Amino acid sequence: MTRIVGTALVHSEEARGWRVSTVEYPEGRAHIEHRSRLTQVLVGDRSGSMAAPGVPCYSTAACTPDGELLVAVRSAPPALVVTTDGCRVHPADGTGHDSVFPAAGERLILLSCNAYEVAPDLLAEEVRASPGRLALDAPEDLLLALLGPGGRGAGAVITHD
Repeated sequence: MTRIVGTALVHSEEARGWRVSTVEYPEGRAHIEHRSRLTQVLVGDRSGSMAAPGVPCYSTAACTPDGELLVAVRSAPPALVVTTDGCRVHPADGTGHDSVFPAAGERLILLSCNAYEVAPDLLAEEVRASPGRLALDAPEDLLLALLGPGGRGAGAVITHD
C-alpha cells in the first residue's frame, strides 16, 4: 500500500515473513526489492548527506526467509533494533555490516543520514524516555513522527512475523 502524506511517500508491504514500512521525502530514497531468496531494503539520501554533500551514504538490510537480517551501512548511522524494553545498534562494533535474527516483538529502524541530522534530539529523547513507543507505534506513524513535518531523507521499519 502506498500513500502520500504532505510531501512524503509512505509505503508498506509484506513479503516472505517480513513487514517493511518506508517513508521517503523528496531528498530521500527508500527502496524495497524482492529477489529469489531475500527482500532487500535500502534507505539513503539522493545527494549524500547534509554534512557531506555528494558522498554516497546509505543503510541497507537483506531479509532472508529464515528470519535473518544482514544490515550494512556506508557512511551512514547504524540501524536501531528496538523492543519495549530498550534498543541496540547494528552493526554493533563499528564495522560496515552485521547479522541479526530479530526476536518476536523486535523491529529494525533504518534512517538515512539526513533523517538523523534533522531529528537527532527527537530520536535520542524517544530512546531515553519511551523506547516502547519505538517498538509499539504503527511503523508509518513512527517514521512520520521521527522525520517530522517537512522532513528530509528517508526511513524504514522492518519486522519479522
